[in-house]
Amino acid sequence: MQGVTVLVAVSGGADSVALTRLLHQVSPDHSRLVLSHFNHRLRGKDSDADEMFVQNMAVELGCELIVERAEAVKSGSNHGHGLEANARQQRYAFLEKAAKRCGARYVATAHTKDDQVETILQRIFRGSSLRGLAGIPIQRKLRDGITLMRPLLKVSRSELQEFLSELDQPYRVDQSNFSPQFTRNRVRHELIPLIQDIFSKTIANGVLALGNDSRQMSQLVRPLVDQLIEQGFRRGGQSAIAHGLEVDCKAIRHHGDTILIEAFIQIWNANHWPLQQMNRQKWIDLAELALGDKNHGSINLPGDLKATRKGNSLFILEVDDGSKLPDG
Repeated sequence: MQGVTVLVAVSGGADSVALTRLLHQVSPDHSRLVLSHFNHRLRGKDSDADEMFVQNMAVELGCELIVERAEAVKSGSNHGHGLEANARQQRYAFLEKAAKRCGARYVATAHTKDDQVETILQRIFRGSSLRGLAGIPIQRKLRDGITLMRPLLKVSRSELQEFLSELDQPYRVDQSNFSPQFTRNRVRHELIPLIQDIFSKTIANGVLALGNDSRQMSQLVRPLVDQLIEQGFRRGGQSAIAHGLEVDCKAIRHHGDTILIEAFIQIWNANHWPLQQMNRQKWIDLAELALGDKNHGSINLPGDLKATRKGNSLFILEVDDGSKLPDG
């Protein structure tokens, strides 16, 4: 970390507080460690108390702090998965801005081994590609020059809580983490204990092994995916549309739906389209539209995207970006 500024996302909960203390211990120059906190304002006074806790922690550690508050959410405007997805989008947009503001080369978040297990399980039951079953990547590009890091992915929550106990370090407890309103909470508090009770053992190692195997398989097919994109995908000014994506259905016909879905996922990532809302069935529907014999048809996709088949071309456009399909 010497000579490199690191921005750490701190909610005030046990995991992010432990990450902050660990990074503080290994940082030779504490001025290079910047704390960040996004107040979602979803829990009233408790959210404000989280913010105050992180402010006090920053002062105690002698670190700069960047804080942003979300606009107040109207009661009943979002529930469950929609609320989670919106909060995540806001949080990562804030982290990107904060990193740019403080000149951070790395952004660190406190995802743990437990988060990885929960994520893979959710993707199994919702339906996922190989890349999805690989789980949370240990790092990814947030934007040019800024890398998102998850250094605690191989560390359990219980280990982090033991570490905090040894330091006598307090942390905040978010009661919404126990609400059955959110799918992840039900996976954490209901599904995982039930599966472990049925099999009389912890399931973490088996799920993580599946994630690791899926990650390796995804890497093996990557050259085929890159070749498919080069042969059959056209973006922006190279196509007849100003924005979005055009797929040559004849060029991709012999690659099969599995490789095509992996290619679509790569394109979704590159365009920052809503990847988490695309479940397995939506990928299959999109692949069938591209590979099928029908030369016309369309489907609506998450994030105000629409896929339209016209002859031997499949167009994927943002509904409100003003682009029009070419004539003919």
